[in-house]
Amino acid sequence: MATYPRKFAATKGIGNWLRRDSGVAGKVEHLPRSYILAVLVCVLAVLTGPGILMRAEYRSTIDHWMNQLSLEITLTAVILVALLAVLVAASRYQQIRKQAEEAARESENRYRTLLESLPQMIFTKDTSSRYISCNANYAKLLGIRPEEFAGKSDYDFFNPALAEKYRADDQRVMQLGVTEESVEEYTHNGETRMAQKVKTPFRDLDGNTLGVLGIFWDITARRQAEQELREQAALLDLAQDAILVRDLDSRILLWNRGAKDLYGWPADEALGKVAHELLQTGFPGSREAIQASIRETREWEGELRHICRNGKAIVVNSRWSLMRDEQGNPTAILEINRDITERKRGEQALRWSAEAFRMLAESVPQLVWMCTPDGSNVYFNQRWMDYTGLTLEESYGKGWDTPFHPDDKQSAWNTWNHALATGDTYRMECRLRAADGLYRWFLIKGGPLRDVAGSLVKWFGTCTDIDDLKQAEEGLRALNEKLEQRVQERTAELVATNKELEAFTYAAAHDLRAPLRHIHGFADILAEECSAQLDAAGQQYLRRIRDGTNHMGRLLEDLLDLARMARQEVHPHVCGLDSIVQEVVAELKADCEDRNIEWKVGKLPFAECDPSLIKQVITNLLSNAVKFTRPCEQAHIEVGQTVRDGEPVLFVRDNGAGFDMRYAGKLFGVFQRLHRQQDFEGTGVGLAIVERIVHKHGGRVWAEAELNKGATFYFTLGALKAGQGDQQPDHEQAVHAAGVT
Repeated sequence: MATYPRKFAATKGIGNWLRRDSGVAGKVEHLPRSYILAVLVCVLAVLTGPGILMRAEYRSTIDHWMNQLSLEITLTAVILVALLAVLVAASRYQQIRKQAEEAARESENRYRTLLESLPQMIFTKDTSSRYISCNANYAKLLGIRPEEFAGKSDYDFFNPALAEKYRADDQRVMQLGVTEESVEEYTHNGETRMAQKVKTPFRDLDGNTLGVLGIFWDITARRQAEQELREQAALLDLAQDAILVRDLDSRILLWNRGAKDLYGWPADEALGKVAHELLQTGFPGSREAIQASIRETREWEGELRHICRNGKAIVVNSRWSLMRDEQGNPTAILEINRDITERKRGEQALRWSAEAFRMLAESVPQLVWMCTPDGSNVYFNQRWMDYTGLTLEESYGKGWDTPFHPDDKQSAWNTWNHALATGDTYRMECRLRAADGLYRWFLIKGGPLRDVAGSLVKWFGTCTDIDDLKQAEEGLRALNEKLEQRVQERTAELVATNKELEAFTYAAAHDLRAPLRHIHGFADILAEECSAQLDAAGQQYLRRIRDGTNHMGRLLEDLLDLARMARQEVHPHVCGLDSIVQEVVAELKADCEDRNIEWKVGKLPFAECDPSLIKQVITNLLSNAVKFTRPCEQAHIEVGQTVRDGEPVLFVRDNGAGFDMRYAGKLFGVFQRLHRQQDFEGTGVGLAIVERIVHKHGGRVWAEAELNKGATFYFTLGALKAGQGDQQPDHEQAVHAAGVT
């Protein structure tokens, strides 16, 4: 029993050593639980070992005393091993702790560097809403150093009401475990500003809430910019271009009326949308590269493809401008889009047209050229080079006259300069030298090309080989000269013959009048003095002699009139056809007072003519109308004017005997008659006189008729113009208003 104090004393000595060695004691205090547990096991073994041995003592006292010395040695060894394990564990822990502290310091530095590099103001609070830390931006806002921040609350910086609001916000965020975002006012240096604030709880690894993290940034400049944009929106709506403002994430902040008209989306549907997603933008390159470019240069311009609300694809010319706040920080992008779809189509059509022109110019057999408004050539087709042997460099500019024949160069330049000065078509025939040195004739023709405003933009022309045609023309010219000479000779012969014939006709008619008068005179004497001595047959013969001489007299008079008319020259001057017709009608009415004739004279024009000759025409036509309506109980004779194929035409119409149109070609021949002498008297010369007079006036005459339904004779005068019938003097109009019946 006396051994117990010795054993416990050993244990007690170890404890005193541990307590006495403060360094070891400090290490033990901070050992991990696993190491402390190992030490406790060793100590327990020391404390419980003697008790077990004491129970063995009761069984065998002799064995106890025999092994006493060995047990002491064993216990001492166990204690030494335990102490060694404790020392090794403490050393290992110290190493791990040092590494952990270094890692923590490095993490802290990275965390601090990150916080200080952010433009936002960041802080953390514990569960009682006391500050744990903050970055330099937030400390600068509150006017203290970051190291002085820990342990303070909002009551130290803000008025009680605002501090209480912030504390309530912190507690609500931590209790609900949600992130809250708000926009609120704050005062800095006496100035009220706008801020956007985000608060969110932060937790340990076990999910326990440790406090609240706050992020705070000033949005005063952005709000002011947005307000300015809203104020400018009314002005932007007046622009026809599509104008939109989008934030740095491409979300639309402003959408003017031009954008609505172009794309189809109203502003309330477009605002907040991502621009390139809404419009399905097709970029000329990567969107990221364009974004990087505008951040660097602040501007970008190019063509974009957009899809409108109705599905229509358009092309716009887009200009971007980066907007910044007062501190120079990017805030938004101003985008102005102009629809150039039609322009692009026009450009495409122009390219197609240019290609079509090139293909056409190379396929035609002519030499094709084009030059600027000042006359400098800028295009020749391949045929020009093949024919002339010149290169394009030798032909461009003013070198186009190189292949011209020396005798034609000055004329070509004179004609060209005239075309440039007046804008008239350039046209001339000249000789061009071929690559083999021979000259051929070409027709060079060019015309001005003008834009929609009428401005001259280019000259376009061709050179057509007409050498074979020129040779043919030369041969034809020689032949024509021969023919002309022969015609002149024949004409001279015909003129001489006609003169002889007219002289003969006039002489014959004149010479026959004397014997005819004798015959007629003797016939009259017989009728007066010897009629009683003649039987019925003799009287009949005498009447036929007298009728024949009368008819022969009229025929001779008509032949003389025809001959005189052929020699008579036309002396034209302006006169009213109406007065001529009225005069003829008055003369004829006196000769047929016993007839029932309705005369109708329409509105007739003034004409440049020979009045005496035209009166002869009217007299002959109206006399025929009176003659051929004799069988009618009610005769209708009309004189008027009409228009045929845009040409004014005069006409004389009646409802008399008419004629068969199959024989209309004989009407105006000398001595040609379509009716028997017994039915209608006449010599067959009157209409021939009409035709010759009309021809002398540069006109033409023709007739339309139907047997037993009347006839209409039409004639024109070369000097008579359409509409002249409306230009008669007032006194002539008064005559027409009175009419003739």
